[in-house]
Amino acid sequence: MATGTLKKDGWQLHTIVTVVLVPLACCAEFTITLLHTNDVHSRFEEFLPSGTRCPQSSAKLGLCVGGIARQKTLVNRVRSTEQHVLFLNAGDYYQGTLWYYLLGAKIVVEAVNYLGHDAMSLGNHEFDRGPQGLAPLLRDSKVPILGCNVDFRKEPSQKNLSLKASMTVRFGSQLVGIIGYLTLKSVLITKAPRVRFTNETDCIKREAVQLRQQGAKVIIAVGHSGLDNDKEIARAIPEISVVVGGRSHLLLYSGHTVNGRVSGDLPWDSYPLVVKRADGSRCLIVHDFWMGKYMGNLTITWDDHGQPLRWRGQPTLLDNSVEQDPAGLALLDKYRPQLHAARSRIVAGT
Repeated sequence: MATGTLKKDGWQLHTIVTVVLVPLACCAEFTITLLHTNDVHSRFEEFLPSGTRCPQSSAKLGLCVGGIARQKTLVNRVRSTEQHVLFLNAGDYYQGTLWYYLLGAKIVVEAVNYLGHDAMSLGNHEFDRGPQGLAPLLRDSKVPILGCNVDFRKEPSQKNLSLKASMTVRFGSQLVGIIGYLTLKSVLITKAPRVRFTNETDCIKREAVQLRQQGAKVIIAVGHSGLDNDKEIARAIPEISVVVGGRSHLLLYSGHTVNGRVSGDLPWDSYPLVVKRADGSRCLIVHDFWMGKYMGNLTITWDDHGQPLRWRGQPTLLDNSVEQDPAGLALLDKYRPQLHAARSRIVAGT
């Protein structure tokens, strides 16, 4: 409060001025809807809930689930209604069906480009045909592929191909950091003797500190290391707000179940799994089962320090209530004659 005297026309006017200070953006909140998948393992077309191929008779009855055409429909639906959306994948698109056996990286590249992930990590199965089998994905993917603990510098097949450790996405004034990682066990389980794999927690910490220095308050780690390792990452790195994981093939779920199960699947833990750190901060961990049977769908509101305040959502079962996008079906239709011929040869051989 301030006082003063004003002289006007011989009169003295005593004034009192009160200044009210209003804090600006002291507690700004920021919301993102996070969509995520992991361990799709080449389930590009719909399949039976058990994971096996969907016969035409079951498809006509609407008994099949998953597939990239349903994924695309759900992503488009969410993007049309939510302001800030991130669509991430935690690795292992390779291996698992005749699609990959016949078409290799080619069909994976087409699928991820069609789906339009904002970012994805590698999985250990991306090395099943050696680094040379991975090269087409790194070369032709329009999706940023992240891996902070994978070093290709001594691998000839990866010459002139890049794998970013991290990236940022801007939503208005908010900068969001995303870090990719892969299990250190890849040293033992991949066919990549010239590729160097380092400790994932160490590299995530390093990248997270750098992203904070760049102005990112919300930092997401997306990778393929298993739930136990993801818990350790969440506990050890206070800069990380969310871990989007894979490799364990586990369903995290908190909603309604029938006899304790969701579409025949037994939830392993809650969604999201909340890790409380010693300093009082929290990190959310999400996994999405496998095969693309579900799509993780979590809306999170953060405070201006990058701490999650509240959240809502569940993995969405991609059943026949989610229509198949015609463009996705057309993409697959190009290759169906080739797959049909291969299946006919296999049947004839037996």
